[in-house]
Amino acid sequence: MADIDPEAKRTPRYIEVASDLRQRVERGEFPVGAALPTETELCGDYGVSRYTIREALRRLQDAQIVTRRQGSGTIVISQERAALFQQELGTLEDLAQYSSDVRFELEPGQ
Repeated sequence: MADIDPEAKRTPRYIEVASDLRQRVERGEFPVGAALPTETELCGDYGVSRYTIREALRRLQDAQIVTRRQGSGTIVISQERAALFQQELGTLEDLAQYSSDVRFELEPGQ
């Protein structure tokens, strides 16, 4: 049996940090409306680079758990990940029909 490189299956650190922060929010350690610690404080808490913290926070922002604004910090806006819309397609014909029926329009300013 071949040796498996332990680093090959390691979860990226930013995902681990994002997961831990999400769990802390879910437990109420950071309630809705509360500010998370600064990037610098999180770097010290987790022993990682600022890039790693920014990527972890970006993932939480993408999940609509936090909002971020330069100079204002990171604020918790939800304790759970926002529901994602998923269109289920069972066949290639469904896919072809979906692509011909769907239209996207963006309103100015959105």
